[in-house]
Amino acid sequence: MNGQWSNPLPVCRVVNCSDPGFVENAIRHPQQRFPESFNYRTSVMYHCKRAFYLLGSSLLTCQSNGLWDRSLPKCLSISCGDPGTPPQAVMSGRKFTNGGVLHYTCSQGRVLIGNATRYCQEDGRWSGSPPYCSGGSSGECGDPGIPPHGSRLGERFQLKSLLRFTCDAGFSLSGSPERTCLHNGSWSGTQPVCEAVSCGNPGTPAYGKIVFSDGILFSSSVAYACWEGYKTSGLTTRHCTTNGTWTGSAPDCTGMVLSGDFSM
Repeated sequence: MNGQWSNPLPVCRVVNCSDPGFVENAIRHPQQRFPESFNYRTSVMYHCKRAFYLLGSSLLTCQSNGLWDRSLPKCLSISCGDPGTPPQAVMSGRKFTNGGVLHYTCSQGRVLIGNATRYCQEDGRWSGSPPYCSGGSSGECGDPGIPPHGSRLGERFQLKSLLRFTCDAGFSLSGSPERTCLHNGSWSGTQPVCEAVSCGNPGTPAYGKIVFSDGILFSSSVAYACWEGYKTSGLTTRHCTTNGTWTGSAPDCTGMVLSGDFSM
């Protein structure tokens, strides 16, 4: 016994998380890459660029164990969906995501009424309204068609004929719910469109990740899994419902983690 301590004093070091990385088609704040930027309780935020939507958590926080609390999100391209082809019309163009262009022409000598060209916009909507083709004889309006995911009451296209449109559950009507055949051979109002209800970003649980998603619109599904070393409590699959909400809630991931794969 020499009256001295057996070991030197311990050293307390700042906990750092590794660089979480950048997400394709997203902007990260902050953007610096040096490791000392990401110490305990530091957060980074991701914002998707225009024409992309966020799937997952936009905010990641460095934990006391040197790991980020969530997996990286994804920025997915916004889709306008297939608008369908009007009766007696021909549609060219098959790109339905941002920047897609569609061209319409009519067959059998009919005249196109409405927009001959439509563009998929950044908000997931097609520019203009769907066109239709003129009637085959005087005093007749052309068949305006039935919007995808919708239904129509009325099959007569003569002068003063009335058509009524409705949408299926999970879709909302944009345009005119009623249209009348006018003296000039055109329909009153604008072509109706049935737009899928959006449930929005379902989010990502802490210490979990999204392992499957086919979108955020009605009838879409999302599936979760916890990181290795964590256990799941709650539902691991959620569905987008007709009222624009996700079923259930994201699962809780609890437990101790020592190592694992934290990639999406």
